[in-house]
Amino acid sequence: MKKLLFLFLSGLLVLNAQVSTYSPYSRLGIGDLYLGNSVRNQSMGGISVGSSHSNTLNRLNPASYRRVALTTFDISAYSEGLQLETQEASTQRQTVGVNAMGFVFPTHFKTSFAFGLAPYSLLGYDFTNRYKQVINGNPETYQVNYSAYGGLNTFYLGGAVSIFRHIDIGLNVDYVFGGLNYRWNVTFPDINNKYESAAFLKKVYQQGFDLHLGMQYTDTIRLGGNRTVAKGGITFQKGASLNADQVLMGRSSSPFKANPDTLIEKTTSQQQIPSRIGVGIELEKYLVPGVALSATGYWSVGMDLTWQDWRMYKFFGEPQGLGQSIRWAAGGEWIPRVVSRNYILKMAYRLGGYVEKTPLILNDRQLNAYAVTLGLGLPFSKTASRVHLGMELGRRGTADRNLIKEGFIKLRVGITLNEPWFTRYRLD
Repeated sequence: MKKLLFLFLSGLLVLNAQVSTYSPYSRLGIGDLYLGNSVRNQSMGGISVGSSHSNTLNRLNPASYRRVALTTFDISAYSEGLQLETQEASTQRQTVGVNAMGFVFPTHFKTSFAFGLAPYSLLGYDFTNRYKQVINGNPETYQVNYSAYGGLNTFYLGGAVSIFRHIDIGLNVDYVFGGLNYRWNVTFPDINNKYESAAFLKKVYQQGFDLHLGMQYTDTIRLGGNRTVAKGGITFQKGASLNADQVLMGRSSSPFKANPDTLIEKTTSQQQIPSRIGVGIELEKYLVPGVALSATGYWSVGMDLTWQDWRMYKFFGEPQGLGQSIRWAAGGEWIPRVVSRNYILKMAYRLGGYVEKTPLILNDRQLNAYAVTLGLGLPFSKTASRVHLGMELGRRGTADRNLIKEGFIKLRVGITLNEPWFTRYRLD
């Protein structure tokens, strides 16, 4: 138990300090929204709305907590390789970060409880543009380096309850917090000490609460003459209401003198993240109670659709020019033998993908993203715990119309520990 708490607190510190993206597109709004979840789900295209599993924490539909059989601890991390391309140049970036972490506790009263920590949004970029402008009647060239880092995190407390035989409902209360840091450095590289350079730093701290509701319906049906578990889910995320404080500092300097930082502006604002709605389905093999698991395998397939409208979103009163986002995801898992002496046969094999119309609209074009995902689940001996490996290979944006095409590969590793902490034993 002490080791698990140490891992959780260590992950909290890392999550709060990490620089986890280098995407220029993260400069809009609060950064790139991040749907951190278990490596198992992310390896299946990121499906989550209709998905539940007896030994997996799925925070993106809190109703799924009710289907977890044992006390479960899940923690994961990722590494991302990012290639940025324009029509004139390309560059590569590498980042690492904590993916998600959390606990879920099933009880004997048709309820389950969970808590955890995950990224909410990621901010990070570093690029330089050159400009020409007439200054004092003379055409001058100057350059501006734009950089940023930070993001928002979410700490969630959740619970789920079975209200009828086939229906589970769940709720997460999310505390969203974090800081966004932006810097502009203006220099005149072609002019020897004629003008002073300038640096501007903007710090934004935001905090607030969000509510995440979920429901799942689970039943068995006949499919091809075999009993199959059918699930349907729906989620509604209210959208965080954030209190935001912004401080803008400036400083000028020359080779002969560095002036002190000057407070330019300090403002506060209320930020409202738009609501997100999701629907999903999943089918999985029905495991017959009392039948030897060494004689059977396991499979599951699912599909999600999520929608979010960013058109009215403003960042400190400024419209961001965003649109509606729609994401389609599908994926599945296959285990040849649930119990076997052959390690290869009891491994989990996962495959999926997604297509997304992102909310980003630049140069009159709404950007799309898509990816293929795959992964493995490596079982521990004699337990339900697993090590998870996942990969996501995809692209976002385009190099047309002076935009940037992002190609990315994300490698994920996670561990799920399942223990019967609150199991009652009966002696006859």
